Amino acid sequence: MENLREQIESKLSDALEAGLNAEEALAETAGLLTEAEVLFVRLSHPSPSVPPPQW
Repeated sequence: MENLREQIESKLSDALEAGLNAEEALAETAGLLTEAEVLFVRLSHPSPSVPPPQW
């Protein structure tokens, strides 16, 4: 019976760790998507170019 308990606790620990890893990966992905959106908006709406000053 104790062996079964240890197996269950081990599987639960593995599942919790996998869940935390997945949560971290999702947070990183969300950050990367936000950066990509900012770059996309910037590139799709470029500011007007200003000619260099003439001396």
